Amino acid sequence: MKNIFLLFIALISFTVVFAQKTELKYNLETGREYIQEMTTESKIQQHIMGMDMEINNTMVMEVGYKVVNQDGRYYDMEVRYISMLMDMETPYGRNSLNSETADANDPGSMMLARITNIPFEMRMRDDGKVTEIKNMDAIFNSLMEGMGDINNPEMMQLNAQLQQQFSEQALKSQVESFAKIYPDKPVAVGDQWESTMEMVSMMPMNVKNVYQFMGEKDGFYHIQGISEINSTDMPADASGMNMTMDMAGNQSFSFLIDKTTGWISEAAIIQDIGGDITAQNPMDGESFSFTMNMSSIVTIKGR
Repeated sequence: MKNIFLLFIALISFTVVFAQKTELKYNLETGREYIQEMTTESKIQQHIMGMDMEINNTMVMEVGYKVVNQDGRYYDMEVRYISMLMDMETPYGRNSLNSETADANDPGSMMLARITNIPFEMRMRDDGKVTEIKNMDAIFNSLMEGMGDINNPEMMQLNAQLQQQFSEQALKSQVESFAKIYPDKPVAVGDQWESTMEMVSMMPMNVKNVYQFMGEKDGFYHIQGISEINSTDMPADASGMNMTMDMAGNQSFSFLIDKTTGWISEAAIIQDIGGDITAQNPMDGESFSFTMNMSSIVTIKGR
């Protein structure tokens, strides 16, 4: 009887410990700047007009998020790009840009340097949802400085692309893609939750995420999961042509979270997307189709 009683107590204790729930959210300190370094390594393979083309791209971006005010669940932040590095290898050669080594003989690096350390405002909820971004005009105007005659057709197209890339909605979706990872209620180890989001960029996508709380790992909270990705049609003004995309893919991800602040300490995101794209010139109605496959690995280090 005594052994049965002890076993009963042990089972109760195990159940209580296993069922303990954790509230996952951001708990940031006003006045502190949090840093994220994001490295994206991507490979794009295209088959177009009977030819195969491969593009390898590496981008390293360091961003600072300074908390200037907290209003209930919301954080008001001053965000700045600290540094940016891009390295692209194509069949036509290699091009490297670095905001920290820019000079007058390197207009591409100068363009990156012009948008560093120009703050814009962002309001983020404690689950990572971005509700507002303001003052992006200062970055966009600085980006366009020294880029030649803005009435030139090529410059007008570039202007339209940059306006979309640095729009409020595009920035919201970019930040939320790695920041909006928390559930709307406390969770136990093994619990799952879902979210959907629309990625607004040069290639817009709908993303359905499934997250799972794995408990603790190396002194951090551990979240992992998978995503389903499907394309939506590309806006005509983003490319100068009417684009129709039929692309799909998936991604897997793993996040290590600081237990006190909720800030991402380390993350890895692996993504594969492929499919067909049809482009039609609005001037003459001619169109062509090509296949494209994209694979990328994103790593994040925070402090």
